[in-house]
Amino acid sequence: MQENRAYDHYFGTLSGVRGFNDRTTVPMPTGLDAFHQPTNTSDYSQYQLPFLAEPNKTAAMCMPAPEMYYPTDIRMWNKGRMDKWNTERDGGVGMSYFDREGLPFYYTLYDNFAAGDQYFQSTFTCTCPNRQHLFSGSNGLSVGQAANEDNTEPTPGFDWPTVAELLEEKDISWKVYQQEDNFDDNGFAWHASFQSATAGDPLYDKGMFRYKDAIEEFTKDIKADTLPQVSWIIAPAIKSEHATNHPGAGEDFTARVLKGLRSNPDVYAKTAFILNYDEGGQVRKKRRDERSCEMSPTAARFTRRPANPNARASLLFPVFTPSSFVHPPHTVVGSSTITRSRLPRLSMTPRELARSPLRKRSIR
Repeated sequence: MQENRAYDHYFGTLSGVRGFNDRTTVPMPTGLDAFHQPTNTSDYSQYQLPFLAEPNKTAAMCMPAPEMYYPTDIRMWNKGRMDKWNTERDGGVGMSYFDREGLPFYYTLYDNFAAGDQYFQSTFTCTCPNRQHLFSGSNGLSVGQAANEDNTEPTPGFDWPTVAELLEEKDISWKVYQQEDNFDDNGFAWHASFQSATAGDPLYDKGMFRYKDAIEEFTKDIKADTLPQVSWIIAPAIKSEHATNHPGAGEDFTARVLKGLRSNPDVYAKTAFILNYDEGGQVRKKRRDERSCEMSPTAARFTRRPANPNARASLLFPVFTPSSFVHPPHTVVGSSTITRSRLPRLSMTPRELARSPLRKRSIR
């Protein structure tokens, strides 16, 4: 899972997907679609369109991110109207996007492997709550606790079970590949069970230990055919793609991971590698969807009864699976979907599943 890039910000111009040519975006009162983002709340005829970043001619690879936190996100969402992208914060370069010239490696992956053009952010919040859905299936509310709405990392940490602990209980091998600089993106480290683990404890040895080079360790295990059944790979800050860090550096990191994976054809042939992002930070799709959103202070609760005619809107981010047996067309997924994709292998009983924080997440 990489950092803070939205679907249209990266792939709005890609052919064969619902990008900037999407006909199902939320309409503005003027009749224009939500890509025409108002710059004046009292005059919707004043708007800004998405604009090409041109990273080969500008400093776009180093661009900063506009504000992205729960209160800001909810105000921009505006009860599903999706019309305050530029007026509830300093929009900055938040309407910018890249094209094939700027991201040649990622566009090549999208051309040749399965891609998700309807990958929905788990919560209208920043990094940590969204990563929690990948690492534990919840940011608190679905396990009966106060929801984490920001990048709070308590000590002692969160106390509900994580995906790694469920795997450990079922004797399914797993491992986190990270190095000293992990950009604080290891969601397991925010949980009390991992914080209290020490060397010799599986949670520490497999979930907290930091290698000199994450990709080098990953490649070593692939060549030795000792790759665990489930792995998480965490990039250092400079490779994370978080704004001010180069997307091109993220492409390089992904290419090195795939090179390592392909160093053992037998392992590559039976491995699904999923590249996704935690939250947007830049342009987001303003999309009608058959599900309507009723927002709690923590996450989207999807219902079939929209609160208003413009309530059907969700936020989209890149995801693709460059694996030997996974090819187009594109599909619908989300962070909790990726997390629950491991559940069939857990052989969980209905009682165990009912106690799991993953129980309320749906697969589409």
